[in-house]
Amino acid sequence: MIKKIVAIMLSALVLMLVLSVLYSLFQPRPYSWDVTLHRLSKQPYGGYILHRELPHFFPGQRVRKLSEDDLLPYLESTYGYLTDSLDEEGEYVLPADSLGFLKELPGVSHFNILLINKSLWISDRSVAPFLQHLYQGNKALITTESSSNLLLRLLGLEMTRVYFSKQPQLDSTAYYQLQFANSDTTIRFKPYRYADYFSKYPPQARVLMRNGTGQAVGVEIPVGKGRVLLFSMPIILSNYYLLEHDPVFAEQLLTWLPNRTTYYAQGINVYQPVFDEHSGLLSYVHSQPPLAWAFYTLLVGVLLFFVLQLRRVERPVPVIQPPRNLSLDFIRQVSALFFMHRDNKSLVKRKMEYFLDQVRNQYHLPTGQYDERFFELLAHKTGVKRTFLQHIFRLYNQYMTQPEVNDDEFIRFNKLMQTFKQTS
Repeated sequence: MIKKIVAIMLSALVLMLVLSVLYSLFQPRPYSWDVTLHRLSKQPYGGYILHRELPHFFPGQRVRKLSEDDLLPYLESTYGYLTDSLDEEGEYVLPADSLGFLKELPGVSHFNILLINKSLWISDRSVAPFLQHLYQGNKALITTESSSNLLLRLLGLEMTRVYFSKQPQLDSTAYYQLQFANSDTTIRFKPYRYADYFSKYPPQARVLMRNGTGQAVGVEIPVGKGRVLLFSMPIILSNYYLLEHDPVFAEQLLTWLPNRTTYYAQGINVYQPVFDEHSGLLSYVHSQPPLAWAFYTLLVGVLLFFVLQLRRVERPVPVIQPPRNLSLDFIRQVSALFFMHRDNKSLVKRKMEYFLDQVRNQYHLPTGQYDERFFELLAHKTGVKRTFLQHIFRLYNQYMTQPEVNDDEFIRFNKLMQTFKQTS
């Protein structure tokens, strides 16, 4: 009798599992309205259409994804281009001629670079090889809402964002009326929640595109024999705008690049589906991917439970619990103690002791004397700028001479330590 009941329940669970799978297969997928521009995303603000049509703009040429090895020939020639000291914010102090380190190199390859991202963050070590590549007579097209601070500073650019919800007096349609400098035709697009434009650009720059308010949205800057074009509204190249509006603007933008080998980086952000309400059986469960996975896991678990229960049940083996780890409790108590006493100076001292212990054990350097030889060896082994390391020691010595260290000073010192761990 018991086996018959178990068989009935097992059959019901299998039927429910089959129905759930069929429902998820035939249920229309919800749309995600997040701006990703990902090359494989078919969502409204993805970049699948542009990625599919990209080879047609460069007939007979190679079009592929950009890799770190493509800019490797320029890495050695730009090594150490940031050798100046740091300011109080930890930023590199740039010389008057910020691009003076660039030079012509013989025997390098020529190719276009196309960067299409919502937020383009290039590491400080990659900015110089990128500019060195342009200096040789190459072109790059960058479409992004925000970019690396160092890249914008070297090019003399500043970007500004306008949120229409916070400034209702602004005409949002004017910010999405785009016009090329050599054309009298204005192309109108449906406004998004915000708009970006270039509020500052160098005198040698040439404005190629403006919006309806006269703000520059496309700026061409010469870099040696090459040029770079920055466009501040990449959403115009998304699937939705290419299908719902005239794609002639995107075509003219891409034809700025010459017909040669092109390497691109498109849509580095990861998109996630959002809930789109549907009526029906288990609609909400299937609309939330984590909840759907939990539901199927539960069904499979119950199924395995009933299958195993059909077998003979043996006496369970007692489980011996492992000894409890009290280290976490000790860490919590010590952290709470430091927080209650607000002794930031002791915390700075402890962090410096751990830092020096890492230098001795990991990099095998003596820490008894902090001379130029010590900073040169530590910078060579860690790959961190010597000026940055000297800045850490100067700040520590300064704090040790003070009677106390406030919260802002401690946070500043902690950020320097975190930066060292990430870059070393």
